[in-house]
Amino acid sequence: MSIDKQLSVSYIGDNTGLKLPFIPKNVFEQGVTIMTYAQQIGARIAFLRRLKGLTLAELAERVNKHKSTISKYESGQIIIDIESLKEVADALGVDVAQIVEMPNTSRLTS
Repeated sequence: MSIDKQLSVSYIGDNTGLKLPFIPKNVFEQGVTIMTYAQQIGARIAFLRRLKGLTLAELAERVNKHKSTISKYESGQIIIDIESLKEVADALGVDVAQIVEMPNTSRLTS
């Protein structure tokens, strides 16, 4: 099964072949902005990285990125593209869904 089907992914942009950021379809239904979503994904990446005992430099080396790029993902300064997200998830030993899924807030309020 492709990652697109697993996550019900929508793409922003056109079919130019660029690495485009992804937004799961249910995100905006919950009133989340793109940058807020990027910050939430980044916070999850940072949490999982620390949980695995990795430094920024170690994670960066595992995914062949500069540590400043990983830092920007973690702070939400840049939106991670789907390809890089898959690489980060693999390096952290988690499923992509563990990083991108939004919590079901209705369960929290009932």
